Amino acid sequence: MTNPAPLSRQQLYEEIWAEPVHAVAARYGISDVGLAKLCRRHRIPVPGRGYWQQVRAGQRMRRPQLPPRGKSDPPDDAVILNPAASTSAADQRPKPDRPPAPPIPVPQTLTTPHPLVVKAAKTLRASEPDAKGFLHDGTAHCLDIRVTPATLERALLIMDTLLKALDARHYRVTVDSEHLWATIARVRDEAIGFLIEERIKQVAHQATPIEELESKQFSWHPRKYDSRPSGDLRLRIANAQWLGLTETWGDGKKGRLEQYVGAFIQGLEDVSEARKAHRVQEEEARVAREQEREREWERQRQRHLEERRAEELKKQTSRWQEARELREYVAALKNAKTVVMRTDLEVTSLQEWVAWAEAYAERLDPLEVGGGAGSESRAVRRSGACPSWRG
Repeated sequence: MTNPAPLSRQQLYEEIWAEPVHAVAARYGISDVGLAKLCRRHRIPVPGRGYWQQVRAGQRMRRPQLPPRGKSDPPDDAVILNPAASTSAADQRPKPDRPPAPPIPVPQTLTTPHPLVVKAAKTLRASEPDAKGFLHDGTAHCLDIRVTPATLERALLIMDTLLKALDARHYRVTVDSEHLWATIARVRDEAIGFLIEERIKQVAHQATPIEELESKQFSWHPRKYDSRPSGDLRLRIANAQWLGLTETWGDGKKGRLEQYVGAFIQGLEDVSEARKAHRVQEEEARVAREQEREREWERQRQRHLEERRAEELKKQTSRWQEARELREYVAALKNAKTVVMRTDLEVTSLQEWVAWAEAYAERLDPLEVGGGAGSESRAVRRSGACPSWRG
């Protein structure tokens, strides 16, 4: 797609708060992580986690204002949404138009088989088919090969060719019964499970005489289809659906599985790179969330600090006004000849009362050293170097 025209900070801010980030990112052909980076770079606040769920639930959510550009911000108010520039490494995906992998020939006979194939062949040839006709190793100590006796030899040939080709590329294959998928290929430092299996096909179920009788007596309908082995083989990468990549190669109208061994290896490499990219993206998202949490914590701290400062200022103003009124009264006391006082204050003379009152007004006045000081107070002086306040 062509690069969209630059947006102003205000325009992008309005769009970000009108719909989710991923929707805005998709409209401009960039990743949500890339868009979040642009927003951070241009000091554009974005909705936090759970914001849109609460909006959909009918709650009225507070939207922070767009802050002015800082001195260290980009000099231009325009935000350039360039897909090529803003897409991170996590968003790179294997190109679908790259040259196809060269075919890897599969021999007609099993010659000097791979050690893992030797073990699998011995185990599966000695096993009995299950209720559906499939051979399997109940201990999960051999390669993931899920086929019927009719396709076993062909599956072994394909698996042997595949393992030898992976070895040639230094992609180590192991069998680990501790994993959900026993067969693990370590491709570019990524452990990827895979298997070869025979497809299941659905065939119309032929009701038995007993089923037909029970159907009439009990208004019960027998199943419509039965699952049967199809004779078609496929190689499948385990747990790759969430990556949006090809995960199966098999017999079909365009060819037999033997033609796709090279393409399958290429698919393993694609999955390896996609997983790495996904981790990078997840880490970027985690860092972004952590940074947002830190910013939110700082915003809350600043709000609380502002509230405490305002409260302190009001208290200082009140003490200052009270101290002024007391000094005015003390000035009047000095000119008085007598004053009526309570007898339990232990004041023996007017001069003693005036001295105490002056000292009390000084202690009360926040503009005097020690004035209004409590257990959590300290004197704050004006610096001569700059007009700011220092502790």
